[in-house]
Amino acid sequence: MTKKYTYSIFILLCCLLLSSITSAQQINYVKGKVIDKKDRQPIIGASVTIVDKDRRVIKGVSTDIDGNYSLPVNDKTYRIMVSYIGYKSTAPLAIDKAVINFQIESADNQMD
Repeated sequence: MTKKYTYSIFILLCCLLLSSITSAQQINYVKGKVIDKKDRQPIIGASVTIVDKDRRVIKGVSTDIDGNYSLPVNDKTYRIMVSYIGYKSTAPLAIDKAVINFQIESADNQMD
């Protein structure tokens, strides 16, 4: 009887341990759209990056043909920012909601 009782406790503890490990690895996603501030057209291929407090890149993706992106985020202290050649980069924003849309404006840098 003692072996049966010990075995049951062992199985119960294993189940509890496995369930806590899977819940600790919960990943949320942030998604949205990047558009031109002036003409409201989607920006194809813009870099959307997740950065830490020191602006080190953790993860990044490029927007699709419709300007959409989706990124997994597993740390609430990370921030999100957008950059694209010929446009002003955004300041890092807190990831406080599941959908974050960006409107970026042209840098208006012209060569002489």
